[in-house]
Amino acid sequence: MASSTPAVPRQHNEIVRTDGKSSTVEHQGVAEKFAANFMRDGNAYRSARFPEKIEFVDRKDRMMIFGKANEFTVRAMAETALERGWEKMDVRGNNAVFKSMAYVEGTVRGIEVTGHKPNDKDLQAIARRQVREAARANPVVQAFAEAKTAKAQAAAVKQFPELKEAFEARAAAQKLVKSSGASADDQQDLMNRVNDKIARAIHEGKPMPQMEVKTQVQLHEVERD
Repeated sequence: MASSTPAVPRQHNEIVRTDGKSSTVEHQGVAEKFAANFMRDGNAYRSARFPEKIEFVDRKDRMMIFGKANEFTVRAMAETALERGWEKMDVRGNNAVFKSMAYVEGTVRGIEVTGHKPNDKDLQAIARRQVREAARANPVVQAFAEAKTAKAQAAAVKQFPELKEAFEARAAAQKLVKSSGASADDQQDLMNRVNDKIARAIHEGKPMPQMEVKTQVQLHEVERD
């Protein structure tokens, strides 16, 4: 008689509140800024775009994700934890990618995170996010982000001449993205990343990034000599 192979336990990775407090009833639900991206199904949150997929399970003071880690979902979990007033959290599980993502997302939101020892890549990601947040308060970056038309861009350049190169870099990237063959959603994602890189360059006074499209959904910054 053939022996049956024991079922492999379904692994999950989670963030757990560890500040000794508990979320109140009014703080239930996913973070407001991510609410449109999820559908609630009991304690589970499904993808609004792909409702057959459960993105994470919410147990109020602990949230867990099954299977492959998804950066957007981990970000939503961390933002939800912040809205619920979490001051400390522990990341648990065997998925190193999840633990890294959760550490970064919790840390940039001011939550003390245990359960993961950050590596250089994690620390660099945190530094980039901190620069991004600081850049958003920069008037020059704000002028760049708000100038959507040629007339508005001309006015912004008149006020901040350094934006001329920024708008040229964005226009060049837009041309590349449109010719990439990527879907409309992927094109928007690529341009969001372009605008983020340009905004950080403006804020830090660095040369504008030069871009090339490697595949239909990947944007690559050309290495400078």
